[in-house]
Amino acid sequence: MKRLLFTIVLLVAAALMASRIAEAQTVHQFHDGFKALADQIPSVVGLPLEAEQIAPNGDILQRTTGGLMVWRKADRWNSFTDGSYTWILGPYGLQSRPNSERFAWEQPATTTSAAPQPTLAPTVPPTPVPPISAPPTPAPAAVPATPTSLSLQTYSPDVKAMDAESGGHGVMVKSFMQGIDQEWATVWGWRPHRPTTVYLYNDGYGMANGAASIMGLNIANVDQFAANSSVLRGNDLQTGGWAILMNLSYRYGQDDWQDTTQSNLLMEYSKIMQTDLANGAGPRWFREGLAEWMAYSKISGTVSEKSHTHYAYAYYISGTLPSLMDLTSNWDSFIGAAPENLEAGYGASYLAVKYLAGKVGGMPLIQTLQKVAAGESFDSALQDATGYSVGRLDGEYKSTIPSSS
Repeated sequence: MKRLLFTIVLLVAAALMASRIAEAQTVHQFHDGFKALADQIPSVVGLPLEAEQIAPNGDILQRTTGGLMVWRKADRWNSFTDGSYTWILGPYGLQSRPNSERFAWEQPATTTSAAPQPTLAPTVPPTPVPPISAPPTPAPAAVPATPTSLSLQTYSPDVKAMDAESGGHGVMVKSFMQGIDQEWATVWGWRPHRPTTVYLYNDGYGMANGAASIMGLNIANVDQFAANSSVLRGNDLQTGGWAILMNLSYRYGQDDWQDTTQSNLLMEYSKIMQTDLANGAGPRWFREGLAEWMAYSKISGTVSEKSHTHYAYAYYISGTLPSLMDLTSNWDSFIGAAPENLEAGYGASYLAVKYLAGKVGGMPLIQTLQKVAAGESFDSALQDATGYSVGRLDGEYKSTIPSSS
């Protein structure tokens, strides 16, 4: 009997030990938004100590060796605190502030659940960056104050004339870009995160050579490229940053030459901003429409804007204008089918974004792309940031398409 009891005790002890060993060997991980935040400041966050927990107020919490991860139900942003400072992966990228302060765009703090105290704080907290006061975007809605992201080096764009003939026009382009640099830093809280250089050429052949020497591209049909290309954007092999190549002879001598040059430059600059802030996420029609809206809200009445609007209206009246849902899934096949399709597709994109920006302002459009970059579906991200589903937007904007070109 004693031997039987001894055997039972041993079995129970072995089972308990095995359970504790299995528990000790459990490797907790960060997922989704927590992982995106932890990947940016790994030395601050540390390692996860537990699985995600749901607080009574609906927040999602996860303790780490550096503090506490929090997904805030009030505003749906992921944040981390070490007890004194908070880091937030929000609408302007990664930012930090003392726990006693809040950014202008944050929802009021909730108090229904107390966050557990962090177990370890980083030795040197970063210095918080004060917000930049931002005036409204070109759309009617106001833009929130825009703090600068933490320890992120930014660059004002440079402009270089690559031949003697483009030097005179280069003065105009440089002055224009200096104004845009200041304006977008104020309105959007953004300057390029990499060196950005605008290279100016007197003709398309010079730009083709620049594409090879600066971007490393091989233009197959140089004659066609020289005749039809106005602007080209890509990686700059010389600086490690961005390059925008411009053919200043494109539409030269036309009444809207300067407006076209400036609006084309703004579109490419917008796409650099989208890449910096949202890693190029989101459907193509939305990104292209946003770039056009940012350009045409500054430089209106160009031939391109009129042409896109004209074809969008013509396709709408004929019943052949694709829905935004169709453009989301079939952008390339639609615009590649015919030159008129390209015009109509870009027109639909621009007018849909223009309508949405008029309703909610510009910043929620960037927030939509950032949510998509963080793993959210586009329709869900659009709904969260703007209150519009793709279907609702598609149903409303078409009735506002102007009939005149």
